[in-house]
Amino acid sequence: MKSIWQLPERPEVDALYVGCHEGRRLLFVGIAESLFERILEQFVVANLAPRAASSILFREPGYVSEIQWWEDHALTSSNSLRAAELVASETLAPLLTSRRPPRHEPKPFTTRPRFA
Repeated sequence: MKSIWQLPERPEVDALYVGCHEGRRLLFVGIAESLFERILEQFVVANLAPRAASSILFREPGYVSEIQWWEDHALTSSNSLRAAELVASETLAPLLTSRRPPRHEPKPFTTRPRFA
């Protein structure tokens, strides 16, 4: 992908990595209704107010070496997105997770085989 304009505008789970090669670390796992809008908000449009203190970490795009994301037609509700984020966070063990504390509603989704 060569341009931010090619990023999807669908619900997704994303992972931001820092460093390269052996020093590469998963910094953050989060969710967004649109990866395009998330990246635009956090890296491109500098005058937008951050939603949380952890957002300040992403104001320097040079620190992020890779962005991965997962899309699925099942990620249509906020509960399914949060469930997918919980599974990704537990599986990948990032240094940081979403700015919001987990709610109890997504937990039942995490037991479904599709999310495992």
